[in-house]
Amino acid sequence: MIVALDTGKARTAAAYFEGEICVKVGFLVPPTAMYVHTPSAVSLVVVEKPRINSDTPNWESVFDCGWYGALVVGAFRAPVVEYSPSGWKASTKKPLHHKRLWRVMLPSERALFPEDTWDVIEHACAGYARTGKVTKYSHEWHNTLDAVGIGLFHFGRTGRGGSKR
Repeated sequence: MIVALDTGKARTAAAYFEGEICVKVGFLVPPTAMYVHTPSAVSLVVVEKPRINSDTPNWESVFDCGWYGALVVGAFRAPVVEYSPSGWKASTKKPLHHKRLWRVMLPSERALFPEDTWDVIEHACAGYARTGKVTKYSHEWHNTLDAVGIGLFHFGRTGRGGSKR
């Protein structure tokens, strides 16, 4: 099994892949993540490595994401592949990126998310098209969808920014 992670301060979103197919999504909270898997259950960890740029508004938050993410990654005791945010996601706004991912995902992968996920993504994309801003787009599932996206990118099912390959 391969796990793709989108790290966070309080919890890390995880997408579990068997082969190249996502079969489960959820959240891991350090230090309890250390007790979730035996070392042999996960053969590879794919993770976004947080970056601090000159225009990062809250670098302490990014540092915290990296720290707690490192705790979770280390708990798996498996090889790690890391991607920078610009490397896998580019500068694509979250709802636009999620729309691209959703179109690539298999029906079984979409079934891991709430029924109204597509409607929420479409609504956010329409708002962005109208105003040029992403607002009120924070849902229980949005970080797990990012974790799926990192996995899809790793397997070559999507290109940079979520584009189809």
